[in-house]
Amino acid sequence: MEEALLRAVLFGTPILLASLGALLSERGGVVNLGVE
Repeated sequence: MEEALLRAVLFGTPILLASLGALLSERGGVVNLGVE
């Protein structure tokens, strides 16, 4: 159980950071077409 949670956190962190960066750039008025 703990191993599955650890894997979820490890694999989800880059996706979380990318989505936060995209959110901040959109709120700042920068249109980033390469976010996907």
